[in-house]
Amino acid sequence: MTLNPRQQVSFHMTGNRKAYTVEANHTVAVFHMSGTDDPSTRQGQRGGALIPPLSSTTHCVGSKIVDFSRSKSYAEGYDYYLNLIAFVHPTDPDLTTIGNFKLKKTVWSTTVPPTATFSSVGASSPEKALENYLNDPNNWHTFDGLDPASPLNNWRWLQINTDKLPGKPTDVMKVKDGAGNFVSYRLICENNVFHLGVLNGRGEKDALYGYFSEFRRIEPGIKVTNNKGIVDAGGHIPICRGESITLDANTGLPYARYEWRPSKNLDAVDKPKVKVINPKETTSYTVTVSRFCDFHPESNITIEVHPNIEPNIAGPSVICGTGEVPIDITDLAGAKKLNMVVEEQDWPPLPQ
Repeated sequence: MTLNPRQQVSFHMTGNRKAYTVEANHTVAVFHMSGTDDPSTRQGQRGGALIPPLSSTTHCVGSKIVDFSRSKSYAEGYDYYLNLIAFVHPTDPDLTTIGNFKLKKTVWSTTVPPTATFSSVGASSPEKALENYLNDPNNWHTFDGLDPASPLNNWRWLQINTDKLPGKPTDVMKVKDGAGNFVSYRLICENNVFHLGVLNGRGEKDALYGYFSEFRRIEPGIKVTNNKGIVDAGGHIPICRGESITLDANTGLPYARYEWRPSKNLDAVDKPKVKVINPKETTSYTVTVSRFCDFHPESNITIEVHPNIEPNIAGPSVICGTGEVPIDITDLAGAKKLNMVVEEQDWPPLPQ
């Protein structure tokens, strides 16, 4: 279908199909109406949420850390659904979300605000069962009807009622703990991005629906800095032979994976900041950042090693009267490259 600028269209999702995709050649916003119902009373409540966009061939969108909490408990008659969309790499398990989720939680009271410390859920806790459920690939689904070349083929979706986990008690996700403290949760995946939405509702009461995801594009651009503060437009850093230098390619993005190559003279190859130790020759390095959809931005930097400056003074050891003492600096270009002042100097005549 074709939409004009600012035009809207709505359609009803019916039948057995559980998931739909919307692909557009220009930016669009998708507002989803959902809700909960109570078959016994034949009542239902609606909730609406903006759906976060997925990645395309030019950019990545998603989160690696999402904090969320439950507002209404199962004891109050409310269901608590999680809607997840996660990136799955076709060949590299280290770039896949499913199998790498970690669920953490923290507690707080009305007088003590939440802390920044989230602890892993206990190995035998009901929340651990949810973490295990999220990490089982068999519980996830593909999107149907996509073109084989669509980047959406790398995404999987999952909807789960956390009060109906197989073999687990209701109220897995708590509003409060046994001591009456409120509980907040944090879902983490270091390996790649995902989206998380929640639906907390009761058919004859109300429904709360929304996504806690990042909607902005992730742009892991790399700018390599160094502790010398000298780099020209071509990505060259001149240093003296045997001198060390630190390179920093930190993007500021959470849980990014860094790969430096070659490893020659480097103290590490998997850190954002590396030290080039006592290089003896010019070497070009490449740093690659990944774990953001299927993008692998790179940056190149050349450590241009120059020989030590060796001034040679030629001529007699004693000069009487007027005369010149020729001074030759080897690698004059290298001296200028290192920001050294190289110029001719006229000496006054010696006393008669």
